Order: sequence, then C-alpha cells, then structure tokens
Amino acid sequence: MYTCKEVRIRANNNPNGVAAIVALWADIHSGKIPICADESHFPIAKYSNYESDAEGDYDFSILSVTPDFVDDLYAQARQGIYRKYEYSGEEGFGEIVGKLWSQVYDDSRSGAIQRAYTADYEYSAPAKYTDSGQNYTALFVAVK
Repeated sequence: MYTCKEVRIRANNNPNGVAAIVALWADIHSGKIPICADESHFPIAKYSNYESDAEGDYDFSILSVTPDFVDDLYAQARQGIYRKYEYSGEEGFGEIVGKLWSQVYDDSRSGAIQRAYTADYEYSAPAKYTDSGQNYTALFVAVK
C-alpha cells in the first residue's frame, strides 16, 4: 500500500477538463488514489503552471497539507499576494466551488482583480469540521 503527498493532472476549463478534475476528486474520496489524509494532513487543490489564462491548460494538483499550510495562505491573502474568496453553505462542494470561480471570473472581467496566473489554491472543509456546521470553501487566487 502506498500513500501520495500529491497527485497532478493537466486540465482546463472546458467540459472534459472539468470532468477530469471531478473524476480525480472522486478517486481521492473513494480511496482509489490514497492521498495522505489523517489527523494532521488533509487534501487541498492547487492550480498552477498556467498555459496562458483561464482559457488555457493548467496543472491541477491535489496536495496533502498540514493546517500550517492553510494558515500561511490566509496570511498571504492578508498581505495581498492572494485574493481570498470564501463561501459557507448547505450546497455540495461542486456547487460551492462553481459559485466561487464564477465570482473570480466576473471580478477578472470587470477589472476588480488582476490575476497573476502563478498558483491558486482551493481549500474545502466538510460541515462536520466547521464551527458553523456548513460546508466551507476558500479560494486563494494569486493577484498582481
């Protein structure tokens, strides 16, 4: 038996690319791909190695990280390195993530943010692990 600290695919935002991301998450959650997840590690998504912008290919990775990693992302968002988008609700993670990325795309088109297209992160916590009792997702989008 093995466990991974990271698994990566090449994807994009067209329907086939999104389906590949959904399938990778399903393989992680089912245990088909055993990523290190225990009391001190949990999975987080990373979008990196952008070909161009939101329309091009990128690397989609699922990493096994510690809580300190996420704390650092929040600190970097306060420093202006990332723009943080977050949402809590009863919806499933697919719907929550879709809403947040739609907000990112809207902000990019309107000029409210200028994305750096370096590395973006997506952190989700199931309701049973949150104080609010709702599913929670935060996107950390690199900005210029």
